[in-house]
This record gives sequence, C-alpha cells and structure tokens, in this order.
Amino acid sequence: MKRGFVVKQGKVYLLLLLVLLSIQVALAADEREIENPLKDGAIKKRIALTFDDGPNREATPRILATLEKHQVKATFFIVGWRVYSFKDQILQIARDGHDIGNHSYDHPYLNKLKREEIEEQLNNTNLAVKKVTGMDIKIYRPPYASYDERVLSIGNDLNMQLILWTINPEDWRSPGAEKIIKRIVGNAQDGSIVLLHDKKQTADALPKLILSLKEKGFEFVTISELLRI
Repeated sequence: MKRGFVVKQGKVYLLLLLVLLSIQVALAADEREIENPLKDGAIKKRIALTFDDGPNREATPRILATLEKHQVKATFFIVGWRVYSFKDQILQIARDGHDIGNHSYDHPYLNKLKREEIEEQLNNTNLAVKKVTGMDIKIYRPPYASYDERVLSIGNDLNMQLILWTINPEDWRSPGAEKIIKRIVGNAQDGSIVLLHDKKQTADALPKLILSLKEKGFEFVTISELLRI
C-alpha cells in the first residue's frame, strides 16, 4: 500500500508539473503576442494623406466631403493668403478634426528669400490660421521642398517641424484619377506620407483611393498622429 501510494503521489506531482508548464507556455505566448501587436492584423498599417496649396472653392469642399463620408482624417498644408479668402473652408478643416500645416504665405521658393522674408512667409501664415481657427500650427512644408539651413532654423524658432513626403503621385500634373490611385496604392507602406493637392483630379480619385487603401489594411492618420507631434 505504501509503495502504491508513492507511485500515485508521483503521478499527481507529474500532472501538476505538466499543468504548470502548460500555463507558463500559454503566458509566454500571450506575452509574445503583446510584444508583436502586428500579428494577425491586430494593428493596421498607417498612412497619412496630405493636401497642399489650398483651400480653394472647387476641389477642397469635395475633398472634405469625401473624407467625412469615409471617416478619414488628413492633413492640409495651407497657403496663408487663402485663409482670409476661404475662411469657411479653413473653419471646416479645423472643425472636422484635420491637421493644418503651414505652406508659406504665397508659395515662393523659401530658400531663395532673405531670412526676414522667410520669417514673414511662415509667421504671417501662422497668424492667419490662428486668427480664423484659434489653432497653433506645429508643422510646415516649404513649397517645392525648397529649404536650407535658414529655413530649418526659422522653423525651429517657431516650434514647427518640417514635413515632406514619401509618396508623390504628381497629381498636380493632372495625369488622370486612375494613375494617381495606382501610383499611391502601388507604393504605400506603413508610415507613408502621401503628397496630394487640392485639385479636381485628386478629388475625383479620392473615394476609390480611400477604399483601395482600406482593402489593403491601411488606417488613415494625420501627421500629428503619425509622428506623435
């Protein structure tokens, strides 16, 4: 009887050990899944749509309507003088929760200007947006990507971060809506920043572009969300 008890007791210990081991394995697997949040699509790939040169009366309302319909947030790099001419568009951009960036006051090559002129371009645009929306601008994009050390220095002084892009479908050339979509979808990856413009063909392409990117598992974010500014 004593020997049988020992054997049975050993089996119980063995069973307990196996249970403990399986619990540890399960916990370790859970930890690996937490460490790898992309497994099984737990977190979507992120992409930021950005629109330059607006707002305007024709394309911007269509773009905003499409973004609202599909519940997409984007980033608009605003030309300063347009703020006063298209206050309703600026206010809608702000109300809809989109990012607003500084795209200079009248779209010059900033690196060809004197330092005080660069300051005026950026300051006047910030002031215009602040007056109309109450928002402080945190990001800027020099027209034509025309920046140098002076432009960077002034941007830093104004507590703004320079933002360029990773995908340029050259929509400003009006290549056709389908080409715009193909150039973006074919190059999109997690963290992409797409350069777009407030143009008719861009507005035409936007609904299908959004659906195509969503089908590929992309989540749309603003620049502030993408870069945690």
